Amino acid sequence: MKNIKMNFALLFFSLLFVFSCSSEENFVNSNERKLEDIAIENPNKAVWVGRSSIKSRNNQTSGYGVFLNPSSKNFIIFLDPGSVCFNGVTCDGFLNILPPNKDSFTEADFVDRVNRETSLILDRSSTNNQFKDWNLIFVPYSTGDNYLGNNNSLVNVPNNGPTSQNMNGYKNMTVVLNNIKEYVDKNGGIDEIVFMGSSAGGFGVLGNTNQMATILGSTIKTTIIIDSAPIMIDSTIFTPCLYNQLNNLWSIESIIPTDTSGYLSETYDYSIQKLYEYLAKKYPNFNFGLLSYYEDSVISGFYTFGQEECRYIPSYPPLVTGDKYKEGLLDLKENYLDKLSNWKVFYKTGTSHFFFSSSTFNESIDGKTLNDWITDLRNGNATGLTE
Repeated sequence: MKNIKMNFALLFFSLLFVFSCSSEENFVNSNERKLEDIAIENPNKAVWVGRSSIKSRNNQTSGYGVFLNPSSKNFIIFLDPGSVCFNGVTCDGFLNILPPNKDSFTEADFVDRVNRETSLILDRSSTNNQFKDWNLIFVPYSTGDNYLGNNNSLVNVPNNGPTSQNMNGYKNMTVVLNNIKEYVDKNGGIDEIVFMGSSAGGFGVLGNTNQMATILGSTIKTTIIIDSAPIMIDSTIFTPCLYNQLNNLWSIESIIPTDTSGYLSETYDYSIQKLYEYLAKKYPNFNFGLLSYYEDSVISGFYTFGQEECRYIPSYPPLVTGDKYKEGLLDLKENYLDKLSNWKVFYKTGTSHFFFSSSTFNESIDGKTLNDWITDLRNGNATGLTE
């Protein structure tokens, strides 16, 4: 039983992502301040932007982090990873072994984050970081809903989960995006956007891209990167009962654009699966990238909750095996994404979970590093890479 506990911990615990800064003294609190004032008073510093309109799962106020460079019109918007919350196991931990889903993110959490280890994409001192001089928007994850929640009331999580939860990650993103819009409208607009996220943040990027384009603009040079968060098309992996559980709790259907049918040539079981094709065709000038390890132990574990007709705690070993997960990734690529010229994949052998925690971005396929591949993707020159 002990081994089962530990394996579940490995399956569902995403490593905490790292957000770098040179020292704690560079941290600034700026509750309810406009981004324009923050950029003038604290250029290129880590600033916590508290917002009473942004709520964590426990219904406490939260916010987001920024590094604003008044000299740049380029923006990277990064959605933080974390655990999912849709039953007692995923929200509260597995028999006190699985770390619980984070239900709040505060100023103190931000201070801790900016003073921990570095990731290349957030290391603003590294010459290898192609985004080091960009404006950086860091959106923390504390709603448990993969940034897809859009509820009008507090919800009770089934199967021994917590009650009266605020699962409104999508609404929180609306606040962040409108703040950015207000800032750029007063400061000459945007030249380029990279919208990216890992794990839960990757799911959130897919679900929020249309909202981002609607608010910030659809003609801007834009790259969308989803790190280790594939919405599978294969219904034996992403089962109907799992989708129904998530939709009932998070109201996913309410965030799906109403004009999807006019862009689709394929058929799908669930509305969220339509977003790959819809986004590619509605925004043909955008470049899209999906990163994944073939046997990702965390996300295959997430999809295991949909097996056995969504039995509350799935049988062990995981029913979505590494081989099955790889089949799903290849099905997604070969039968859907390859038909869309502006979608590219970076699929690598392994059981690891997400790439963006790397301090080097030197993971490579066919001699092409991830860092260089991202540059190619931004410029519309990337090719799909698989091992």
